[in-house]
Formats: sequence, structure tokens, C-alpha cells
Amino acid sequence: MIDVFAVLVFFLLVNALVVQVIPTPPALQLPAAAIAPEPRPGIAITVGTEEVRLGERVVQSTAQLLRGDSKALRAALAQLPMANDKDRGEINILADKRVSYRALREVMNACSDSRYAQVSLAVADKPGGGA
Repeated sequence: MIDVFAVLVFFLLVNALVVQVIPTPPALQLPAAAIAPEPRPGIAITVGTEEVRLGERVVQSTAQLLRGDSKALRAALAQLPMANDKDRGEINILADKRVSYRALREVMNACSDSRYAQVSLAVADKPGGGA
């Protein structure tokens, strides 16, 4: 029984030290959330009030997304390598809280159509939040 507890303590210590931080541009205001899972490693799409970035590269304007035009984003996503033979892996969307849902929907649809299996939305921690 003590061996099981020793393994459990070791497992908890090792996994408690793993932290993933996604860098956010200073002008981007993420919405706050009380509880959010850790962001998983992957490609980041930043949706600001003026422009959409894939990693560090500007791919199109947010105004184009609002008009339903996500061709430039789709073309940029298509150039990325496949994670395996079924899908492209994971992608994180960091969106300014002032960006409309319509623009986010276009980004999520582009990611889904580009065969990303996991699409995550990043949020900022809400002070004093909890379950």
C-alpha cells in the first residue's frame, strides 16, 4: 500500500510542475474566465480588432472575417504540415473580447475545414474566480 502512495506522490509532483504559457500581444484583451483548462501546445491564431495572425504572421483583416471572407486564413492553414495522417493536430484561438462571435465563427470553421482535430479558445483568468 505504501508503494502505491509513493508512486502517486511522485506522479503528482512531476505533473504539477508542467506549465504552458501562450504569449499574447499587449494590445489584445482576452475575455476572463473563472475556470479554464491549461492551453495545450499547438498553433496559435490571434484575432484582434483589426487583424488576424497565424503565429506571428498577419494573414488577413478582421473586417474580411466579418464579411464572411476567410480565404486568406484558409490558405495559410492549408500550408501548415499535417500532424498525422488523419488531422493537423491542435490549434489555439486567442481572440480579443471586443471581436464579434461572427468573426470567431469564421475562424473556427476555417480551422475545422482545414482538418484541425482540437480547436481551443484562450481566455484570461478571472480574478477571484473559482468553482
